[in-house]
Amino acid sequence: MWSWASKLVELEKRGLPLIVTTLVKASGATPREVGAKMIVLSTGEFFGTIGGGELEKKVLDDAKMVFVEGNSTTKSYDLFTEKGEGCGGTAEILFECMNSGPHLYIFGAGHVGLALCKALAETPFILHLVDEREEWVHSKTVDGSVIRHQKHWKKFLEELSWDARKTYIAIMTPHHKFDQHIAEYVVDKPAKYIGLMGSVNKWQSIKSQLLDKGIKASDLERVHCPIGLPIGGKSPPEIAISISAELLKVFYER
Repeated sequence: MWSWASKLVELEKRGLPLIVTTLVKASGATPREVGAKMIVLSTGEFFGTIGGGELEKKVLDDAKMVFVEGNSTTKSYDLFTEKGEGCGGTAEILFECMNSGPHLYIFGAGHVGLALCKALAETPFILHLVDEREEWVHSKTVDGSVIRHQKHWKKFLEELSWDARKTYIAIMTPHHKFDQHIAEYVVDKPAKYIGLMGSVNKWQSIKSQLLDKGIKASDLERVHCPIGLPIGGKSPPEIAISISAELLKVFYER
């Protein structure tokens, strides 16, 4: 028996934006009972059914617009047709947007990266932790809601789907050269936020080298470095709080 709840958990763990459609009200003859659900992905792929036929086709078409708008909503459908065909009832469908919040990709599961996951828990951000080091990225201190990617940064970025409104990047790897390589890769990508952890001197050094490689100065101006708001404090939790404050500021000013 198909379990929409199990499928939902599976898709959420993969960090996929999705819409849960639910038949919440029905009158007359409808193809399914109230409570029937269908999960729709942004690609158009779907799981389950709310009855098939013309109703399902209309719901799938409307789901495309709901993805664009990004807000949960309800829509009513008349199942009568001009020729008198169809079930002969009306249906109200709830469209619930899930995993549609901003995605923060944290490159580096070190002390600050782990602290940032804690600081941003229960905020709108969908958190992704990217690190090759198994013992760090799978740390038991990381909340289960964090999506972990034990991958090399380049392989991960090559597979990433970018969104100019919802993609946030935080670079804090244990290696200066990795930070520079990641910054070089992402500066011209459609991201809402790019932050790099380090001092002013570190950023000047990286920026100089990237300019020499032909990276546009206007692209480099997008990078927040030093990352975070200057509120003071040097411990990992304090740095994480300053980064979280900056990220939330950018998000709520959208």
